[in-house]
Amino acid sequence: MGLKIRLARAGAKKRPYYHIVIADSRSPRDGRFIERVGSYNPMLPADHDDRIRLRTERLEHWLDHGAVATERVAKFLGKAGLAPMPEWNEQPVQSAPKKKAQERAKAAPRRLRQPEPSVPDSRIQLGVIGRPHGVRGLVRVTSHTADPADLTSYGRLSDTQGRQFVLRWKADCIAEVEVVANGVTTKVADRTAAERLTNTRLFIDRSALPPHDEGEFYLADLIGLSAMDPDGALIGTVTIVHDYGAGTSLEIGRGEASSVIVPFTRVCVPDVDVAAGRLVVVLPAEVVASPAGTRDAEGVAA
Repeated sequence: MGLKIRLARAGAKKRPYYHIVIADSRSPRDGRFIERVGSYNPMLPADHDDRIRLRTERLEHWLDHGAVATERVAKFLGKAGLAPMPEWNEQPVQSAPKKKAQERAKAAPRRLRQPEPSVPDSRIQLGVIGRPHGVRGLVRVTSHTADPADLTSYGRLSDTQGRQFVLRWKADCIAEVEVVANGVTTKVADRTAAERLTNTRLFIDRSALPPHDEGEFYLADLIGLSAMDPDGALIGTVTIVHDYGAGTSLEIGRGEASSVIVPFTRVCVPDVDVAAGRLVVVLPAEVVASPAGTRDAEGVAA
């Protein structure tokens, strides 16, 4: 008679519990058995003492009499030092590509993303083409001009690849687009073509913008200005002007120190002198938050 050391299912529905038993190899999995020699509770954490319970003396007795453990139980015995640890095959991930798909992926040449061409300082970004609107080639457009409708009043716009665009408003922030490339004008007529233009930045040459009034300036003119504190000490240089729709902010580079971003408001930037190449910045007071659950010296929870 061949002896097996295996699991016998117990517990309830969706709450499994197993007895580790000695059974005749010819008996059904959860049928008759000779002796219980342990238990396995998969509902408990992996480091719980009662997850796997073994009766060491009885297991050694049955192993000496030729009992053979199943693959799962053999792993339990190996961890307990009652038998050699079996080789455990790694469980396959069902979502992983199959063998042939992995071979094709390795054989296919890797395509590196080409960096976006640099934009000359003389060109100013006025907007961005967003996601498609409908199925007839219309797109959503984010305009950075004071009046969003003025985006189309400066003539043809261009992108970083040299293509030119003609926009015609159809509704608020919705436009029809024509692409001019190599002297050929092509209307964007379907959603697929419109999807290819998503996140296309739209530029215009600085000379095409109308002259500003006295005391006014374009946000692009702030880049490169020296940022001074109210006492006249140099903080750094304006490197980027951010505008994501919720308000403009300036990023100030400070050499080897990390950059600082300040809101472009009269409180934080009370004075701008483009002609002198400087602006005054009042840095906001920084507050260091304590980790959650800690208390300060006065016993107040953070």
